[in-house]
Amino acid sequence: MKSICIAAIAALALAACQQGAETKAPAGAASPSPAGSDAAVARILAMPVADRCGSDWPGHATPTANQVIDLGGGAFAVLTDCYPTEEGKAPWKSLHTQGVDGVLKSQSLILFNGPEAEFDEGFDWEPSLTSQATWDTAARELVWSDTVGPNDGETSTQTRTMRWSWDGSRLAMLGAVRVTHATPGAPATGEVTGWPAAGKTDPTPLATPV
Repeated sequence: MKSICIAAIAALALAACQQGAETKAPAGAASPSPAGSDAAVARILAMPVADRCGSDWPGHATPTANQVIDLGGGAFAVLTDCYPTEEGKAPWKSLHTQGVDGVLKSQSLILFNGPEAEFDEGFDWEPSLTSQATWDTAARELVWSDTVGPNDGETSTQTRTMRWSWDGSRLAMLGAVRVTHATPGAPATGEVTGWPAAGKTDPTPLATPV
């Protein structure tokens, strides 16, 4: 009888352990990549660097680092390194997206230079095949923040921040702001909003199939 009780207890303990193993995911387990993203990454990396980056950046090894971003609902984006930048800053990357239609697309982003009145027609927005945009996981937004100046005798600096989110077919612009500082590190002395803008459409270029 005693041996039967011991065996029963052991069986219960084993069942409990097996149940725990089945229901508890291993610590640090990575989330699976969105369906189709591995094939998309392979296809992007197989492209000539000049095609996906706008330049083959002579003298540098072919960049292969990439980040897959789960946009939800079966859609995803891929940020792929293109060429290096100054130390401490994000590398320049190309952007591709794929929605539920399964079509892989290349999407350029844009820099907001400032109000239209300051520039010749078309130069208030500057399309770019590559960017230093990064994915904000908490906000679920793609953010590109760029600081320029001082240079050419100018003492002011400008920080331009552009933000996009997935709208089901592409990454659409949420906002674009340029902040001017009289001197580097000084409080902002002027702020201009480029987007949203009344009577205007999203200036972000349409994504194109590749």
